[in-house]
Amino acid sequence: MFDVRADMVVYGTTVGGSMPSGVACGCADLMRRFEPDRPMRLAYVASTFSGHPRVMSAMDAVLGWATGLDAPAAYAEMHRRCATWALVTH
Repeated sequence: MFDVRADMVVYGTTVGGSMPSGVACGCADLMRRFEPDRPMRLAYVASTFSGHPRVMSAMDAVLGWATGLDAPAAYAEMHRRCATWALVTH
């Protein structure tokens, strides 16, 4: 929306459809592992619901939709409605 390219982003429950989840994403330099004894570790997962099938299914559904063909039009419509609402309320 603001044409900003972040070095790192953190998403909370939104990415999991309101399920207890969180994701940190960033460029390779920021996301690389600093564990010399575990060079092949690709992801660090730790929390009460880490890997829970229901949470992972919700995240898969949300991310599948967000990267699908319908998402750009839905976001454009959301932005249009928000802009219209902002004009009406101010």
